[in-house]
Amino acid sequence: MEYIITFHTHFDALQYERFLKKAGLKGKLQPVPRALSSSCGTCVRFATEEPVGENTEFLAHDFEKIFKAEEKTYTLIADSDDI
Repeated sequence: MEYIITFHTHFDALQYERFLKKAGLKGKLQPVPRALSSSCGTCVRFATEEPVGENTEFLAHDFEKIFKAEEKTYTLIADSDDI
């Protein structure tokens, strides 16, 4: 599954990319897709077989929203305001 995570700051995006690298996953910093929005305009896209919304390790970082990405459709998985 592929995910896009938005952040409140560019620094948070960089920190999340480093977390993914330490976890053995490849994250890619990129601009937030037009269909989504973010305060800083930077997101991290990555793929994993683990369900991100159920894994607290993925949620234990500063983020804005997590979306499951399927082609050009984005499904909200988690919102930091709700956690």
